[in-house]
Amino acid sequence: MRQRGQCFREAFRKPTILLVKLSPKGFLIEDELHPELTGRVVKTRLVRKRFEDRVLVCSSRDGLRARDGSVCDECRHPECQPQLRAHLVQGEVIYILDLAASSARNLFAVEDEAAANGEQLRDWPLRLSMRNRGHWGEVCFQRV
Repeated sequence: MRQRGQCFREAFRKPTILLVKLSPKGFLIEDELHPELTGRVVKTRLVRKRFEDRVLVCSSRDGLRARDGSVCDECRHPECQPQLRAHLVQGEVIYILDLAASSARNLFAVEDEAAANGEQLRDWPLRLSMRNRGHWGEVCFQRV
C-alpha cells in the first residue's frame, strides 16, 4: 500500500521549472553552463520581446498583447522580436527556453520531420546543442 500511496503523491508533485539563458557557448542554467540538454519539447508558444541597451523594455507572453496592454499588431515596433518559448521536459524538470528566429526554424524543421513520420514532436526525445554564432548562439535539435 505504501508504494501505491507514494505513486499517487508523485503524480501530484509539481515539477521543477528552470529558465534557460542561451549563450554562444551553451545553455546557462542557474549560473552553470551546459553544452547540451536532452528531453522532449511538450509545449511551445509565441512570445515577443523588445530590448533597449540590453534591457527588456517591453514583452508579450502571448505574442498578441504587451504587458502594458498595447496590442502587438498595432505597435509593430521595429526592434520587437518574436520568439518561440519552448518547454523541454526531462524527468521532473521543465526547462523553459526562448528561441530566436533561427533556433525556432530549427525546431520547426524537427517538428516537420516528426509529422512526416506520422508522429508528434512531443513524442521525440531530443538533444539540444548550441552553434556558436559569435555574439549569439543558435540552438540545434537532434532526435536521440
